[in-house]
Amino acid sequence: MADIGKWVRKYQWALGTPENIPLVYYRWKAILPRIYQSIGFNIAFRFLLDLFLTFNLHFEPNLMEQSPPNFFNYTTIPIKKVQKLVVGRTKYGEGIVDPPEIGVTHLERVVWTARYKSTDKAYGIERHFGSQLLFHLNTLKDYMVKYGVRDKYTEAMFETLSLVEGKIIRAAYVGFAVVDISKVLPKRSSKTTFNIRNPRDWKTYDTLKTVNVYECHVNYARVGYARVSPTGPFLKKELTQYLKKELAQELYNRIKEFKERVKPEWQATFFLQRVDKFHYKGSGHVAILGRIYKDVKQILDRHGIFGSVKMAYYSFARELYYFKYKGHKKWKYWKGVLSEEDIKKKYINMGCDPTIIEEISRIV
Repeated sequence: MADIGKWVRKYQWALGTPENIPLVYYRWKAILPRIYQSIGFNIAFRFLLDLFLTFNLHFEPNLMEQSPPNFFNYTTIPIKKVQKLVVGRTKYGEGIVDPPEIGVTHLERVVWTARYKSTDKAYGIERHFGSQLLFHLNTLKDYMVKYGVRDKYTEAMFETLSLVEGKIIRAAYVGFAVVDISKVLPKRSSKTTFNIRNPRDWKTYDTLKTVNVYECHVNYARVGYARVSPTGPFLKKELTQYLKKELAQELYNRIKEFKERVKPEWQATFFLQRVDKFHYKGSGHVAILGRIYKDVKQILDRHGIFGSVKMAYYSFARELYYFKYKGHKKWKYWKGVLSEEDIKKKYINMGCDPTIIEEISRIV
């Protein structure tokens, strides 16, 4: 246990000592431009993603994690809101119904989990491609289908993610662009195009036309969900500018407010208030994970697993221990609907030995 004690002391020294906490100000200040860029990108990405999920897949804004505005109040032309079905009051086909174990909050967090796999969280570039990304997305899809979500609906969620990724990086409009990341489009035109990754393989690119912040495209819009508007050189003005300017102001205010909260001056105070938490709760996690990793290492050594192959098994042990843990990253809370068998199946599908997976699960 000596090594684990060393890890704990190193963790406490870095985050919970009077000598190091004041240095947080200088470390934070040195990377502040990058922090601001990341804040702008993530808030704008999620804001636009929530907009599409609301209009196309009938997510309810008041149930989303970041509490976006009611987008239906920010359109210049009426957009019909699809209601939830109510027993005894609505007819079949007049609304939608949630699966018994999963709701809008879970689904939005699943999409955001997929976004962490598809797109870099800070620099506005694609992160994973092709079969590597498809494995993660198909795993998420299998989870959702198991708990009552239609497979076509889950696919539509990831198609929306692909579209929003392309728009926020390569086809941003004034008011919805991120400085130093987004490519801001010139004046609206029926000839303006942008590229998105094909959500069927996530490695080839398709070219789409764009005339507005929110829009749907043939072959990228699910029948019965998306709102497809006419295209061509004679678009009416109300069809190309039907989002109010106040919506862009709402996004700006959210980014500005968050930037105020991360000023370097506040960080030392933030850390000082949490010294005890770092020493006890945080150190406890370090000690527990250290014990788990040592036990997993012994199992892997016994089975002759070596080199980088070990990393998948370490990841399995960590995910199995934490998949129901509710920390500060609320977008991971949707995993609470999963079971231990779901996590095992994921890593077995990755190529891990079922016997070793079962053995590790008994010591976590």
